[in-house]
Amino acid sequence: MRSAMKVLAVCAALGAAAGTTLQALSQEPSQQPPVIRTQVSLVNLFVTVRDKSKRIVTDLKQEDFKIAEDNQAQQIAFSPRKSPCP
Repeated sequence: MRSAMKVLAVCAALGAAAGTTLQALSQEPSQQPPVIRTQVSLVNLFVTVRDKSKRIVTDLKQEDFKIAEDNQAQQIAFSPRKSPCP
């Protein structure tokens, strides 16, 4: 009789654990990952501009670039640097 009670207890524990696991698994897809928000004052943007022949354009100036975030113009703090690559 005691072994039957042990089997019943083990089955009940496994059933409870399985139910908890299934509940957790069913909730995961509906949960969204956490959103991380931060504010920064400077962002580095590295660009390579090529012409129609796929050659790198090397004579660009700061005035040739416009940067926007959420349709808001952003200030370019530093001039573009020439690439060390040919």
